[in-house]
This record gives sequence, structure tokens and C-alpha cells, in this order.
Amino acid sequence: MSIYQQTIDTSTLLLTQAGRDLGVGLHDFDPISLNKRELVIAQKQGRGQVFFFTLAKANNEQSFALRHYCRGGLMAKLSYDKFLYTSVPETRCYEELAILEYLTQHHVNVPKPIAAKITRRGIFYTSDLITEVVPETKELHELIATKPLSTEDWEKIGQQIRLMHDALVCHDDINVKNILLQEHEGDSRVFLIDFDKCTIKSEGEKGWQQKNVERLKRSITKQQKLHHEYYCSEQNWDALMFGYQKAT
Repeated sequence: MSIYQQTIDTSTLLLTQAGRDLGVGLHDFDPISLNKRELVIAQKQGRGQVFFFTLAKANNEQSFALRHYCRGGLMAKLSYDKFLYTSVPETRCYEELAILEYLTQHHVNVPKPIAAKITRRGIFYTSDLITEVVPETKELHELIATKPLSTEDWEKIGQQIRLMHDALVCHDDINVKNILLQEHEGDSRVFLIDFDKCTIKSEGEKGWQQKNVERLKRSITKQQKLHHEYYCSEQNWDALMFGYQKAT
């Protein structure tokens, strides 16, 4: 796994090989610059704003997401986007970029990692992440709030979670909104997203896989209580677990 580092003034640019091939620079982390170059194609407001954009060296099917790291909960009232700096490898953007690169190499379907930026401000830092957008996808939550999925799709979800676990990665926020389904030419693929603050476990560490799966089940149960129609039955969950067990 190779992440290339380049420090310019108070900023450190982190690039995967894909980011280097695309010629990503610090200006690609600046929404104002992206807008001036007419590269922004969409924006999404959540905890922080996400900008979707294109790049000159990308092919016509590629688009990218720029996300600024923000705090949630009570901590956001004290510090919206600043984190205590200790070292580059311990920054949130480096850790997420590294896990995405690691999972890609282990053949888990995740957004392709492109680049990250760390900006030092005294003992604190702010950071941003660029990933490739997976085209033609919808959240699992969005889909099962409107229609049932096939048994095969549920099995594929279980298979991807198992592949992630076999790579010793624990997704600390696995839920129905962090699983995407892509439908293309009659086939479907499952992608896992949002690996902020996720971890790689040690060989021999036990119990975390089951807790991870149970977290997803609680996410589904929570949404079922909030929606009149929510298409996940016990048979669907059994299909997911069957896919999990049979994946290699």
C-alpha cells in the first residue's frame, strides 16, 4: 500500500497512485476553485457539505466526491472541524484513505480512494478526502423503503460484509445508509462506504465480527419502526447471513 505525501506550507497532500495519475493538487480541495473551473456537478448537505465534481484527466464516466471532516454530536459545539494533531498517519483522513486503499487491494467493493489533505493550524488540523463516486448506486435504506430486494441481492450484501471482515476491517458505523447497490445491465453489485474512524483488527481478536453484524441488524430494526413499509423480513436477513457464511 502506497500513499504519497507532499508538504506545501501548512498543508500535507496525500495521494494514492490513482490520485497521482489524475494529477490531483491542493487546488482540487478548494470548492471555490472547483466552481471557478466549472467542475462542480452537484452538492450535498449533511453533517458537512460534499461537493461532487469532475477532473480534466478523468474519463467521461468518472466523478469524484470532496468531503470535509466535521465533528458530530456535542463535540461539534466545541470544535466544528478541528482535531488534535499528533502525526500524519493518525489523522482521520489518512486512516480512511489507507483503509479504502487496503480494502481495494483485498477486492472489497468500496469507493476508489484518490487523495486527502491535512492543514495544520498550531496543535490542531483540519482535513478533507477525495474519493471516486460509484456510479448508478442507491442506498440500501432508500431501496428497501420503497421495494423488496431479491434474495440474491441480500446474499451479495452478506458476502461483501464477510469479505470486509476477512480483511480484518471492522466498520464501526455499518448501517443501512452505508451500503450501496449498483444495478447495471441486469446485474447488481454491493458497495460499502463511509470508513471514517473504522479500524483494522488484530489476527485472533474475536467477537467483533458478530457485534458488527448485529449493529447492522439494529439499524434495520430502527428504520422498520420509523417506516410504515420497510422491506426487510426475517427471510431477507437469513439470506444476508447465508451470503455471509458462504463467502470465501
